[in-house]
Amino acid sequence: MMKNEVLNFGVHGVFGIGVENSALNAGTDGMLRMNSKGEFYATGTSLKYPMKVLWEQNGEKVLGIRSYKNAKNENIPRSLRERFEYLTDSDVKEFSDDELMKALFTFTDVKNFGCLFLIPNVKNVGIRGAVQIQDGYNKYSDATMIVQDILSCYRNPNEKPKTDNKNSEKKANESSCERKATSMGTRLITDEAHYFSSFRINPLAYANEIKAGYTEGYTAKDYALFKEAVLTAQSLFDSRSKAGCVNEFAMFVETELGVGFDNLTKYIRFTKNDCGKNMIDLSECSKYLIKT
Repeated sequence: MMKNEVLNFGVHGVFGIGVENSALNAGTDGMLRMNSKGEFYATGTSLKYPMKVLWEQNGEKVLGIRSYKNAKNENIPRSLRERFEYLTDSDVKEFSDDELMKALFTFTDVKNFGCLFLIPNVKNVGIRGAVQIQDGYNKYSDATMIVQDILSCYRNPNEKPKTDNKNSEKKANESSCERKATSMGTRLITDEAHYFSSFRINPLAYANEIKAGYTEGYTAKDYALFKEAVLTAQSLFDSRSKAGCVNEFAMFVETELGVGFDNLTKYIRFTKNDCGKNMIDLSECSKYLIKT
């Protein structure tokens, strides 16, 4: 199939990420994400981010990724508008809505995942991505959260003596020792976890955009880039917090256009055999696919 040829089939699949003494996805409070059942999970947004990083490192145009600008001798993150204008070297106000849609489809992440391009009082357009990724859930029943104490090599300059009317001299001496010592922090990780996330690729999602002339459609090249990212992006992601997170499984089921499947992760089981080797059981998934 030629790279620029529009994909003429749909894809359903699952990818798995193994975690060892690391944290795949934490909330803003630093806690590992868990649902009401106590199951560890990672958001679809967090799973997409290493893919975007990989694409950018490989020379692809990526819109939805953090980048910085220097403002008054301080590095601060660019806004959506600033990121778009930085990449296109144009003022977004110069784009008509049709021109903006065409420009957005030149970004690899937008071509795959879509985007909401909202700049108050300026532009408001949305693209529903051909690729939809669901949250990934841990399927290893013995996964445990561990709290690690981290010793910094620097003292806390804001540490102030803690004194009161009672034993004030003792408190002051203890505080003085604390201020001279290095500061402490904590890190929350899982000892071992195995996350599985389902995805769907629906080339028909861009039918209207093709008619409008915004894009040629979801192509074989787009699929190849996504496939590479699913297989390698997490393992190659250069982040201290993600060290220990690796791609360990992927499954691609190519179907006729318009075919819909259930969330395939429901039919996948993760266990360990008597020797402690990882086992990914696809028997129920195979039965479901044959039946469907």
